[in-house]
Amino acid sequence: MHVDQLSGKGADFKMPVWIPGSYMIREFERHVERFQAWDAEGHKLPWRKVSKNTWRVDRSGSQSLRVRYWVYAFDRSIRGSYVDGEFAFINPSSVVMFVAGQLHRPYRLHLELPAGWTRVSTGLASEQDDPLSFLAADYDELVDCPLLAGNHAVTCFSVDSVDHEIAVAGRGPFDLDTLSCRLRPLIREAKSLFGEFPYRRFAFLVWLSETGGGGLEHRNSCALMVERFSLDPKQGVGSFVSLATHELFHAWNGKAIRPAPLGPFDYDRENYTTMLWFTEGFTTYYSGQLQLRAGVTTPESYLRSLANQISAYEASPGRAVQTLEQASFDAWIKYYRQDENFINSGRSYYSDGALFATVLDLEILHRTDGRFGLDEVMRALYRDYAKKDRWVTLDDFVRTCNRVARCDLSSLFRHVQSTEPMDLGQALEHAGLVISVSEKESKRAGYLGASIRGEGDRAFVGSVRRDSPAYRAGLYAGDELLAVNGYRVTASDAQRILSRYGPEDTLHLLVATSALIREVQVVLGEEPQRSLEIRRVENPTDLQKAIYEKWLHSPWPEETKSP
Repeated sequence: MHVDQLSGKGADFKMPVWIPGSYMIREFERHVERFQAWDAEGHKLPWRKVSKNTWRVDRSGSQSLRVRYWVYAFDRSIRGSYVDGEFAFINPSSVVMFVAGQLHRPYRLHLELPAGWTRVSTGLASEQDDPLSFLAADYDELVDCPLLAGNHAVTCFSVDSVDHEIAVAGRGPFDLDTLSCRLRPLIREAKSLFGEFPYRRFAFLVWLSETGGGGLEHRNSCALMVERFSLDPKQGVGSFVSLATHELFHAWNGKAIRPAPLGPFDYDRENYTTMLWFTEGFTTYYSGQLQLRAGVTTPESYLRSLANQISAYEASPGRAVQTLEQASFDAWIKYYRQDENFINSGRSYYSDGALFATVLDLEILHRTDGRFGLDEVMRALYRDYAKKDRWVTLDDFVRTCNRVARCDLSSLFRHVQSTEPMDLGQALEHAGLVISVSEKESKRAGYLGASIRGEGDRAFVGSVRRDSPAYRAGLYAGDELLAVNGYRVTASDAQRILSRYGPEDTLHLLVATSALIREVQVVLGEEPQRSLEIRRVENPTDLQKAIYEKWLHSPWPEETKSP
């Protein structure tokens, strides 16, 4: 690093401890080694660590400094940096330092590529006369633009005169034309919702790996780690399209429309917000909505997926313990650090936030006789807050909803601030839909209330649901399951054997707890997670049909068959 125009006696060089969009302290500074500093004349300067992520340099009056350090970059994730002989994926937040108190200063980042590497893909703008030097207005912009370097595959295409790029690194079957064709209509639908793009160009940085790893949003790009065979056009690329759509929508919701204090950032500590149910949950909701509008999915498929989400929501014990605001605030210590008890004490602000978006959208449509919905709320937030570079608070959000709905909807937000369950049935009724238990549901297996995980051939209890048969019988997370009703079990056949038994059946389990062998008797119960379906009513009102058509972007079918 070359830094000039410094004042004072010293200079503190700092490495972020986290990366925006992933709410967990990552401690990137642990990978820094061989730190050194020099003045403008090349004289070595003394320095010392004053905190885990701060290197204090004694400038000795010099206004210019040169700092050099190494970073171990072998993190196979989209949250850090990874370099091997094939490609490099670099998140500047895990590599590039900043001078304390000077996040506003512009950056020039220069890359020196290994021999034979020819490509760099990033959201950063390059210097006109040097394609390997990139410019950022400040540190926030720099760390919000990951870089992919190597000889990766690239395709570029335009949507409404704005350039988009797909860059794929790693080995596996894929077809760039197929990917761009699948993403084009989704990009167009997102832009249509807000009326404009919040960026001048956008890059999808894709990393093919053994197991996949999700996505991370950025202001004009996104990082996507997917299983190496998931882009095979012969097998379908639906999971990739869904992930890419989610991260793309974040360019509007999460980056442009952002709750306090999600930017500008404090890189030294946790940045708390109680609104991840909005940032992530509503983005999850619109990922499905955009696919519906673009014809990627059908209303029938959309409703089947929604029925599964409602089923999982109803059966989750954690929703009765943690509010959506609490889930958002505690993401740093719960959602991103899930243990065996998370199912009992936590919830997903992604899926539950998306269900709240469903309730809110349908309620606004109902209150306005089908004229306005959540789209108008998102457009207003973009116009009144994002375009004016203002944060959004919960009060701002509620006021905007009330203004669009022409009535007071503040009581609905009890579902965000308390553990009161959402009435999805009432919401769907506005669109002429009802929830029912699936007629296709077969004879139900007995409910144990404990997950089983394998380690080689050995079977272990993964987690135990509170107030389940396993919980009441005294099974513990980590117990090794040795036998069921006198039969030895392994990881491969434990679930198969347990599925043979029904409600009220008694199981005699032989388990090992901390190397102590004991017998446990369990009476199986009824599975709390029901198989649900969403059906259209037989005699809908005109308003129900109008809301159905506006919400699902499809005409009401003449027949009343179940989706």
